[in-house]
Order: sequence, then structure tokens, then C-alpha cells
Amino acid sequence: MASARKLIFGNPPFKVLAGYLAQDKEFLDDVRIIIDLDDAVYDQLATKLEQAAGFLDLPSLKLLAHAVVPSENKPQHLASIVYRVGGMLHDGDMLPLEALKELESALREKAKDLIAEDRQILIDRLQQLVVSPVSLAKQFKARRLVDATGAELEDTAIVCDIRPVFDDERLKIEGGIPLTVLQINYTTADGESLVNEVRISEKQLTKLAEQIGKAKQKLNSIKQLLAQNGLSVPDTEHNPSEDDQ
Repeated sequence: MASARKLIFGNPPFKVLAGYLAQDKEFLDDVRIIIDLDDAVYDQLATKLEQAAGFLDLPSLKLLAHAVVPSENKPQHLASIVYRVGGMLHDGDMLPLEALKELESALREKAKDLIAEDRQILIDRLQQLVVSPVSLAKQFKARRLVDATGAELEDTAIVCDIRPVFDDERLKIEGGIPLTVLQINYTTADGESLVNEVRISEKQLTKLAEQIGKAKQKLNSIKQLLAQNGLSVPDTEHNPSEDDQ
């Protein structure tokens, strides 16, 4: 299931998103794994999620699901669906429980192939697997705090080049000027991808390297302080775990 918010325009109100999801075959096929889950397995998974502490990112959720969900129920896929639906319900313009009620209403009106019994099972299970777990709510809150900082850096490149200096007739190269260009690829808060290029001198390049080194030292100091005080650091795209770096 791709991110539904990216498949339709911008960052729509959840009511619009819910109406889209209720008619999206891929979404309905994906959540079928939640509907068809055996009651005993569902109860174990819901209990584990309720007991989970800290920030429950996707890799941690997959490990948790793998521990209680049989392989024939595709625990990895199940965890991915729970996490993605969780992102939609927690990151919208209304409280998660209100968003779930909006989704229920949209499914009742537009999901013609989803019988009433299955619809109720899905909504009840989403409430226990997605809305209620505190650890998931904390993870999505941390992700929102990261996203709220504005534009996100996607990639950088430092390009070294030579600009030739021609004679007046522009027939003969009389010299060359070494140039360094810093290319910055980033995504704005509304999802637009942009590229900026700036020329930097050798002195500025040296200063940039020094600043990067200092920034890394500061980050390490902050992480050590958090660890010494027993505070967890959520794993987000902006702040991946050590294993992901």
C-alpha cells in the first residue's frame, strides 16, 4: 500500500483521504489481513502492543508481530499495514479516534464490497492495534515533530570544475579558474522537490568541513546526555538508528 497522501493532491484533510481509501482496492486488499486475523492471534498482538514501551518504530513493530503472529499470517506485512494506517490516523487534521470514526463512515458509504460484519471487525481492530497503543502514538508524534521543522535535505553534492579563460578571439585557452559548487537537493514542507546550487570558495569549503565536524560532536554529546538520563531517542527518517546509518 503506497502512501495514500502522496497519491492524491497535497496533504488533504483526513475526510477527503478517508473517502479515497474507502474506494481504493489496494487499501481494502491490504487491510483484509487485519480482518482475517485469527481472534486468538489478534488478542495476543493487541496485548503486546498495549504493553510495548518507548517509541515503536516500524522495525520494532515487525519484531513484535513476528513474535506472536504465525508465518502464514505474514507478520512482516501485517506490521507494515498497521504502521501505515497508524500514520494516516495519527498524522491527520483530527484526533486519531475521530479519524477512525471518519474512516468508518466512509467505508459504510463507499466500500460496497466490504460487508458490515467485516467493516466492524476492521474498525474495532484498528482501534486496538493502531489508535490505542501509546508507544505507536509517541512514535508518530516524534515523526510529526521532525516533519514540522520545514524543508528536509534529500541529498548534497560538491562539484569541482574548471572554467577556461579564453583569449579575446575566444580561440585559445590562456588559463583556467577552479570552481567548487555546492548542490543541495531538498523537499519543502508541502512535498515539492527543489535543487539549489551555490558557489563556495576553498576557504568556505574548509570552514564547512569544520562546522560538520563540530555538529557531529554536538550530536554525540546530546545523545550521551539523553542516554545518561534514561531518555529514549525515537528512530525516524531524520534520526535513524545506528544500524541504519
